[in-house]
Amino acid sequence: MCILKKVGENQHLQRVDLAKELGFPVSTLNTLIYKRKIIEESHHQSGSSASKKLRVQNGKFVDVEKVLLQWFNQCRSVKILISGPLLMEKAQEISKKLNVECDASFSSGWLHKFKLRHDITGKTVSGESGDVDCETVDDWIENQMPDLIKGYKQKEIFNADETGLFYNLLPSKTLATKSDTCHGGKKSKVRLTVLLCANADGSEKLPPLIIGKSKKPRCFKNVKTLPTKYLSNKKSCTTMSFFTDWLKGLDDKMRKQKRRIILFIGQCPAHPPDTNFLKNVTVKFFPANCTSKLQPLDLGVIKSLKHYRKLLVKTVIASLDHGDSKNMKLDALQAMNFIMMDWQNVLQKTIKKLLRPWGIFNSGGYQSY
Repeated sequence: MCILKKVGENQHLQRVDLAKELGFPVSTLNTLIYKRKIIEESHHQSGSSASKKLRVQNGKFVDVEKVLLQWFNQCRSVKILISGPLLMEKAQEISKKLNVECDASFSSGWLHKFKLRHDITGKTVSGESGDVDCETVDDWIENQMPDLIKGYKQKEIFNADETGLFYNLLPSKTLATKSDTCHGGKKSKVRLTVLLCANADGSEKLPPLIIGKSKKPRCFKNVKTLPTKYLSNKKSCTTMSFFTDWLKGLDDKMRKQKRRIILFIGQCPAHPPDTNFLKNVTVKFFPANCTSKLQPLDLGVIKSLKHYRKLLVKTVIASLDHGDSKNMKLDALQAMNFIMMDWQNVLQKTIKKLLRPWGIFNSGGYQSY
């Protein structure tokens, strides 16, 4: 229609010149002009059908939907999960209370249009931040945090956190032709647990502690020095004895350097509640269920660390280029090397940026980030 409009506005031009200006052959322009009536009728019909759709969107049971939408918003404000069948059932209940005569039930077709009218869509519920008490977080940052870090410099405030790493888990999405059924094999469940620790200004990142399942992986054979410390248990996870030994090692390191530090960690069964055995390290716990808002490593550093997947994809490509499509998996040693590489590449400014919500620092010679 825009082209035909331009033709009407430039009738003084020859079709050859107009076609050059529009950027396509004269024959195409002639065809459009020849079929002008058909194009205009088609455009008019599509416009009227669109207006019909808009009229449908007003809804048949306006009063019912108004009450239903209020109920839906109230439920979501307190994190209650709402499904389609639940909405349809609630609509029936509201219609009875309002004495609305429904000549048809609230079907899936009605539900689809209701969601379109009110911009409602299906989403996957994920993460822990929905369980966080924001008042607790604010109180900890404003009232408790300043007293805890009083007397400590930025480089003396440390944070530690663990993460699980499924190091052979490739991306779950792929490009494929439409005819491709796109079936995949079983997803790898082989994992490592990685314990990370860094200080508040990002100037010191401690060597990661890595925990695997096998005590002596085959890939460790003939390897004299591992990239970092490796421990093992059947579940590839942190235990209280592992974490206690790590704390003692950190305390011994600080004692030799004649330093005193404060370490913030999350509340976890593997973290010993009593740490009075430490001399140079003071351990403080985040409030319960608040690590997703307060834990700096959890807020972004671990995400930066998991760029190893790009390296995994490159390894797969290299294997395919060498015609070796069967051995495209990483072993534990390769995964450890990738972890070390990514940990070294985490920037100091990345860690500092994640400490901003803590409000570090105020008076006493400390500066805010």
